[in-house]
Amino acid sequence: MKKALIVITVLSICAAVYIAFKIPPGSLNKDTASILFIRFSANVGRAETQNTLGMMYYYGRGVEKSYATAAKWFRKAAEQGHSDAQNTLGMMYYYGEGIEKSYTTAAKWFHKAAEQGHAEAQNALGMMYYYGEGIEKSYATAAKWFRKAAEQEHAEAQYNLGMMYYYGKGFEKSYATATKWFRKAAEQGHAEAREWLETENPAENTSLPAFQTLDKRR
Repeated sequence: MKKALIVITVLSICAAVYIAFKIPPGSLNKDTASILFIRFSANVGRAETQNTLGMMYYYGRGVEKSYATAAKWFRKAAEQGHSDAQNTLGMMYYYGEGIEKSYTTAAKWFHKAAEQGHAEAQNALGMMYYYGEGIEKSYATAAKWFRKAAEQEHAEAQYNLGMMYYYGKGFEKSYATATKWFRKAAEQGHAEAREWLETENPAENTSLPAFQTLDKRR
């Protein structure tokens, strides 16, 4: 009896999907079925699949690439507290992808994700406080967010935190502590950190690269 009910439920969902998305008879295959069920799940409000659908539209995977549609689905997930979607939506506002560019709104979404412990968002928020993009410039607050991300093994944040100690911004200048964080970043393959550590007299290195700009998702 229970198995019969499960079968009936699955068939009902399939029928609803066919009707809702106007699927031509005989056109369904494994790939399109997967996309359809992601759409169905997203439309009924599941944040995880809303974020997945956003990624599909962002990269054009299985659907026609559209930043505007990607932003729409990321927003739906972000408004439900999905930290990955909040971070990605922040990045889209930062670069003006599919939505009007706004550092203020980017900072708002980065902050929401950062408060949930999202390391990438914490590093991004640190960058925005460092440069004063959309929020009041504050080296101390930038350092706070870099540290939170660095302690989660985020290589870029470890490098940025090292920079803060190297130049004495937000902290008292400390070459020893800068070296500690550069080493942690280098161990994860961070090229600039490795280059700094390979100099003959690191503490006297005056050619340290500038802070990195925010990188888009890969």
